[in-house]
Amino acid sequence: MGVTLTSGNFYPGPAMASTLQVNADAGALSVEMENATLFCVGSVRGIRTGAIATIDGSPFHWDEGDYDPEGKVVAEGKKNMILTGLRVAKKIVLENESSPSLSL
Repeated sequence: MGVTLTSGNFYPGPAMASTLQVNADAGALSVEMENATLFCVGSVRGIRTGAIATIDGSPFHWDEGDYDPEGKVVAEGKKNMILTGLRVAKKIVLENESSPSLSL
């Protein structure tokens, strides 16, 4: 668990290495590009949001072959993401049953 940088700067380009390194030095554990919209809409509408991800490689090491979106590690990560999502959904349902005023 930790901080993730959500940015369109994920793919290689002129600013990639420096942008990613600065965020890694600041404590970001991963980078993804889709969740920024989810978090912004959730914030504007007052909806609790969250994201679960699995890592398929490091852009700092892609040239060395460190990218395997179809590999065993990623498959296990996807399985864990689904199980985690189900556990969280169950917890939210149980919280709402015990406190009906709590909104999702």
